Amino acid sequence: MRPLTDLIALAVPTLLIGCKSELPPLEFHGERVVVGSDVVDEICAGTLARLDREVMQIEDRLDLSHERAPLHVYVVSPEAIAAHCDFDNCTIISNRDEPFALVNHRSFERVVVHELTHARLAHRRPVPLLEEGVAVAMSPPQCPVTVPLDLGLFELLDKQATELLALGVGYYIAGEFVAWQLERFGPSSFMTFYANVKLDSSASALQAKYRAHFDRDIEDDPFAYIRTLEDLEELEALAPENFGCVAPPAPTNGKVISLQATLSCDSDLVQTDFGVAGNGFIEWTLTLEHVQTFELVGSVPEWTSLSLQRCGCVPNRGSVAHLQLQPRPVKQYETLEPGTYRLRWDGALDDELMLDVQLVPR
Repeated sequence: MRPLTDLIALAVPTLLIGCKSELPPLEFHGERVVVGSDVVDEICAGTLARLDREVMQIEDRLDLSHERAPLHVYVVSPEAIAAHCDFDNCTIISNRDEPFALVNHRSFERVVVHELTHARLAHRRPVPLLEEGVAVAMSPPQCPVTVPLDLGLFELLDKQATELLALGVGYYIAGEFVAWQLERFGPSSFMTFYANVKLDSSASALQAKYRAHFDRDIEDDPFAYIRTLEDLEELEALAPENFGCVAPPAPTNGKVISLQATLSCDSDLVQTDFGVAGNGFIEWTLTLEHVQTFELVGSVPEWTSLSLQRCGCVPNRGSVAHLQLQPRPVKQYETLEPGTYRLRWDGALDDELMLDVQLVPR
């Protein structure tokens, strides 16, 4: 789920308040989201399309209806968030209005699925172990980490979100536990259980509900759901969408990958880069069944970059795997292992800027 060293910076609890201070207008409309921002003048069509896909992916994985009002999402500065909550990102449940997600523009890519999950489930609030666990489970999965054997699940049942964070591995365990429940019992059964657990449920009450619903104790095989290094191959066999690779496939001409695009914000392909003012990007996915060598034919426009990143679990920050899985510039000759990759073209938003390159099999 989340790299453990990032957890404190990416705290994303759900809060209950009675009112809200002024936020930017929700002026950018997708099918499943409406978005406001105080850090960019325009949110590109591709970002709205991507957020729509993310919401539908969450609903599909949790067996939820697509018939719901669009989610309210604000991509804003840390100062705007600080007026509502004490965390870098949060989802607000107001007594008067629709729930809304506040996403720090600096961490948008890392936390947006987590916050969309909170916003989609905002009217169903169980204990944090489940509430945070399902948001983590919907996010790109973290590579397996070491969990102390003396840390039992029972100790986490009535922890607050901040307490889960303080444990270091608390969010990881919560996410793995919910992912295991979804795989073992199915989304419909899990969501029925989720809806029947109250936010203030005690550990003993949660245990009783779990036993009544699933006909097993919540601590049966308590670490059976924690992925180990031996499970990495099975983890990587998940669909690319589970790793956040929801971009459309790279266009092909026969076996040749043909990338032709402009960085026009009106294009359904172009997304807003909230980390660099005035910039945007396009992403495609490339899936290979066999080892393949490509030659990059054509020139990437000056002051733009074309990068490549393998879709996979999120490694611990600072690890060798973390360095290996970072996006890197596409070289003139690339030999790629089987798997799914994310291709990304970044640059300043400009209707006149044109990418016209090919990846030709050799």
